[in-house]
Amino acid sequence: MQLNSRTVLVRMISYLWLSHRETRVRIILAVLLTFVMIGVSLTIPLLFKRVINLLATPHNFSHATILLVLFSYGVCLDAQ
Repeated sequence: MQLNSRTVLVRMISYLWLSHRETRVRIILAVLLTFVMIGVSLTIPLLFKRVINLLATPHNFSHATILLVLFSYGVCLDAQ
């Protein structure tokens, strides 16, 4: 019997997808939060790139914008 990734996933779903509604909700929430975390992790370097570009040309940025971005990143780091 040949095991490929699809076969393994189909077999594993029966163990993950229990009849309890609470367990299903927790699994869905965990998967969604994982994707949100991946999205945030990919967005932060792009945000820093924009801040660095704003700092490179001092005539076209507002100090409040840069301080807000740096402060919000610091808050995100503290939350982890």
